[in-house]
Amino acid sequence: MQRNGNALFDQRVLGLAVSGQRYTYRGGVYRCLRANLPRLYANSPTVEFVFIDVLRGIQLSCPLLWTEEWGEDPLSRLLVDWSNMVRYMRKVIDDQIIPKVQQGKTVVVIFHGFGLNLLLHAAVTSDFNLRSKVIDQVFKAHGGLVETFFDHFTPPEYIITKADTEAVSARMAQESTLLAAINPLIRTKFIQFEEAAIDQYESRVPMQKPFHFIKASFTEDEMCREGLNIVKNRVGQFLKTAAAA
Repeated sequence: MQRNGNALFDQRVLGLAVSGQRYTYRGGVYRCLRANLPRLYANSPTVEFVFIDVLRGIQLSCPLLWTEEWGEDPLSRLLVDWSNMVRYMRKVIDDQIIPKVQQGKTVVVIFHGFGLNLLLHAAVTSDFNLRSKVIDQVFKAHGGLVETFFDHFTPPEYIITKADTEAVSARMAQESTLLAAINPLIRTKFIQFEEAAIDQYESRVPMQKPFHFIKASFTEDEMCREGLNIVKNRVGQFLKTAAAA
């Protein structure tokens, strides 16, 4: 996954990662982008899209459903998840992105999930305490991994689907009988814990770009349109910057 000149790579590759909590329609936004962007840019031969479903390539279970997993060390869980993500993505990057860059294409990479999702899976304790020592260690280790990984390719910008706590809890209960059986107060505490982790991610993890938020209180069609608008605006800005370089 070696880059042939960081400046050239940075001028040719724009990454955007659809992320956020479970049950905030993030998967629907990703599927919308995957279905519509190639069609919208069909008359732009120098722009190509690559879609990488990280959350399909590596399975991240919901901590609310853990049993023996609570006995795992959060730092070890982070390292395992990160290794799995790198292994999954390495071939995609080498096979689909670098050849297009070498052909002079502008490559827009749309991820479903990325490092933020790995952190949410790893930086969690049974008492959902974001101030615990082990969680601080996970954030620091994650930051080191980010700096190392982004030495190889351009970091993505996050598109975060965001809903209020009550809406996420209600959708959990609606779509999963196992989650519905969990005390609503515990679901609420977990959701608020993840919300706080997302809010702190931009300041505690290095090399982050500004987040783009989509309200999950919108309808799915509205969220789809908002996601498409975010990508179209960023592609337009990226092409102008590249042309001026």
